[in-house]
Amino acid sequence: MVSWPDQIWTEVVGDPFRSQVAEYRAERERVIKEARALADRFGATGVIQAAGQTPTAFSFFKSGPPPNWTKPQGARRLSRPKKYNKSDCALLENAPRMPEEEQYIKSDSIIRVLHYRVDQSSSGMKCIDIPFASNLCWTPERTFLRVPDVKAAAFRVCTERPGSDVLFFKRNSDDLIDVLNWKVPAGLRQVSKAELDLAFAEWKVRKEREAALAEAV
Repeated sequence: MVSWPDQIWTEVVGDPFRSQVAEYRAERERVIKEARALADRFGATGVIQAAGQTPTAFSFFKSGPPPNWTKPQGARRLSRPKKYNKSDCALLENAPRMPEEEQYIKSDSIIRVLHYRVDQSSSGMKCIDIPFASNLCWTPERTFLRVPDVKAAAFRVCTERPGSDVLFFKRNSDDLIDVLNWKVPAGLRQVSKAELDLAFAEWKVRKEREAALAEAV
């Protein structure tokens, strides 16, 4: 997994995050099930659907797409209904949207944008989240969440303005953020990149062993 500056990997160990993740995953599975039903209806082998979006294209490896669909393109043989194919287009447009993590994973302690004031004369903001990236991943036993490291990001802002007095505020508020004492929110446990990689490596090894045993039977 890619490392990013000013980011922390954590393990979900309690509420509110455990309940939030469960709700998010349940909705995600529901939407995936609906998308697969559409794929079966069209004779497709796969579907493309990004967070916050309805299905945008389908893969056709075993057969061609239905009439009035675009010619399959690329290695994934992607196709979608042509614009004048209003009935199939409507099916895609009215399908449920893939849930977005931020709609479910919420906490006042997860700060994605730092708002600051410099020497009481100028102000600014810095996005410290990773745009358009998934921050949630899991194995069958463990769930991990990537969150911005507020303390490290604030330090970076200050070092870019040496000698200045920098204050950090909550969004749309004059309430100060105590960045020096920021901690990983309750319900999360900070983990190292090595621990994260190990969790997924162990899961991969278990799957390989299970597959080998299944073939041997």
